[in-house]
Amino acid sequence: MQLILRCDDTGYTHGFNEGIKAALKHQTVTHAEIFPDTPGSVEAMELLRGPVMAGWLSSAWHMHWWGRPCADPKRIPSLLNEDGMFKFRHDMWEFSPDRRKANPGKVSTMMDADEEEAYIEMKAQMEKYIRYLGKTPDISSFIGIAEGPIARACERVCREYGVMTNEDCRKVAIDGRGDWCPVPWSGHPGARYIRDSTIRNTQYDPLTWITEDQGNNLSKQRTMYVFHPGWIDDYMYEDFSFWYDYDRTYFDGCMIVDMICLKSARFRQWIIDNKVELINFMDAVNGTHLYQDHLKAVGSDLYMGQRLD
Repeated sequence: MQLILRCDDTGYTHGFNEGIKAALKHQTVTHAEIFPDTPGSVEAMELLRGPVMAGWLSSAWHMHWWGRPCADPKRIPSLLNEDGMFKFRHDMWEFSPDRRKANPGKVSTMMDADEEEAYIEMKAQMEKYIRYLGKTPDISSFIGIAEGPIARACERVCREYGVMTNEDCRKVAIDGRGDWCPVPWSGHPGARYIRDSTIRNTQYDPLTWITEDQGNNLSKQRTMYVFHPGWIDDYMYEDFSFWYDYDRTYFDGCMIVDMICLKSARFRQWIIDNKVELINFMDAVNGTHLYQDHLKAVGSDLYMGQRLD
């Protein structure tokens, strides 16, 4: 099986960036989804510049709109709230296909955005990647929003800068040969929380889910596991209210658990024992072996060729 190991929300904060650092050290990340607008974004881009420019780590423009603008705020008033943050960070999820099906009639404030202002902000985000990451991201990961002014502005910027859209990349990379498979978070049977509690997902266990192949993924030709590894700091703790009920703050240890999983000797041995070929996103798109070439160059025990010799 070919496997993409994707680390999401990279650049959230300095503390959260420790997760991608650990995954890089253990060679258990092949694709990084990088925030452009959060407190740790510049640090993350500078950290990943070498691997991204070398081509063995693929990257994505991770658009959650959870931080502050990269453009001059005076030029994009329709996008911002009274605190100077993106106003639809609170309700953008209501516009995703699954939420719209569950809550028909709900409309995100994303639909009130001015397309030209969104274009200005997105160009500023892209220029930030070029400055600190060294290049544009390989793909745009636009979190399921497929219409409206934000989506149209995103498509314009992707075309202008030559960045593949998430949907285009999925079509090419899968092509009937596999499936994307996020590591289950709140949706899987082991992830439980008490409604009135301030602690969520106390039984989240991706390591067991993966190593016992509970998702029946080893039979697939290609798949992708999605992690959110990192430490939780005060900024993130306060920000969690936007992830769930919007009016309460939770502690969710999933990020720490993900980081432990990616550092685990058990996870590493599972990759080796099952002859899992680690690839990055663009390897899947282009049929290359850049991540395996990197593993070979550094003498890693995760290099597939070493296990086949």
